[in-house]
Amino acid sequence: MLFLDLSKAFDTVDHGIIKIKLKALGVKESSIQWFVSYLTGRTQYTQVDGVLSEPAPTNSGVPQGSILGPLLFVCYINDLPKFCGNLLPFIYADDTALLIRNEDITFITEELQNGLNIVTTWFQANKLGLNLSKTKSILFTSRRSPFRNFSLDIRSNDKQIESTDTFKYLGVTLDKHLTFETHAENIVKKVNQRTRILWKVRNFITEDLAKYLYLTLVQPLFTYVDYIYDGCSQTIGHKLQVAQNSALRAVKNCKRDYSATLLHNQLEIEELSEFRKKSSIKMVYKGFNGLGPDILNKLFTPYKPSRSLRSENQKLILPPKVNTAFATNNFAYRGCFYWNDLSNDLKNSASLSILKNSLKPFKSLK
Repeated sequence: MLFLDLSKAFDTVDHGIIKIKLKALGVKESSIQWFVSYLTGRTQYTQVDGVLSEPAPTNSGVPQGSILGPLLFVCYINDLPKFCGNLLPFIYADDTALLIRNEDITFITEELQNGLNIVTTWFQANKLGLNLSKTKSILFTSRRSPFRNFSLDIRSNDKQIESTDTFKYLGVTLDKHLTFETHAENIVKKVNQRTRILWKVRNFITEDLAKYLYLTLVQPLFTYVDYIYDGCSQTIGHKLQVAQNSALRAVKNCKRDYSATLLHNQLEIEELSEFRKKSSIKMVYKGFNGLGPDILNKLFTPYKPSRSLRSENQKLILPPKVNTAFATNNFAYRGCFYWNDLSNDLKNSASLSILKNSLKPFKSLK
């Protein structure tokens, strides 16, 4: 997998090219002229020791910190996936990753190299620059794979792309074995830092305010895309749970030996394993009902019995075939079983918001 970093991506958007791309996307001419008016006529200057330079016209870039800036950039790179060859692109604004899956290391290397060459040509044609010092490659393997210590040899302009064991992408630290151990360690570190702060102010605030601070400053660290690592090892899950319990004791202002079960019940905050399970169910609901992106919607195959059975009306999902025990830890596999165990009432929720309300803490899923 390649993680691409663009140099000053938002500042290098060419105004002439974005006009052409907006037209190709079907935007009306009157609207295009409005965008052109929004982008052009701007100037820039520098200040050194209180002395201002003469204003210079800005011929490229979209205003950062605005709503339209990211939208225009997305329109600018919207056609990039057409030029990725056999690679699967993941694009979120200027964060771009390219993935290829195969058991043949030579095939992986060649496809990533060919794909990078094509993408680099596209970047050059669209006046975008690739920051090679921050562009990384990573090879995902099992711990037992004979290639577990293999480094990909991918190059751009005769410079080798650095191969790494971990990479933080969209807030999630991915490791080469997909154990999410490093990601969990980062979460625990941040949680412990905020828990210490909570302890310092705890005697000066009420329990309700302490709980509010936990829910706004600590809980999001645990729940951000937590369904991805729901299948993590018991060791990692335990470390995360210990960190949550410690934070809840600060909320409750109680000693270390205070019962964890009482903590969760009294504060009405579930254990992290329940949070991850319910997050998985919500994502399965989105995918099963076609409410997510194609890559999510295509993960789940409705179960269709060969003959008429009672189960045909239960909205069951056919679990994906897996070849290893490790593969059973992935979201698509575990999510299917969570979903199939739900009551029909929950599966038939009229909307995602209704389902979320039904999945509130300590509510039964049966």
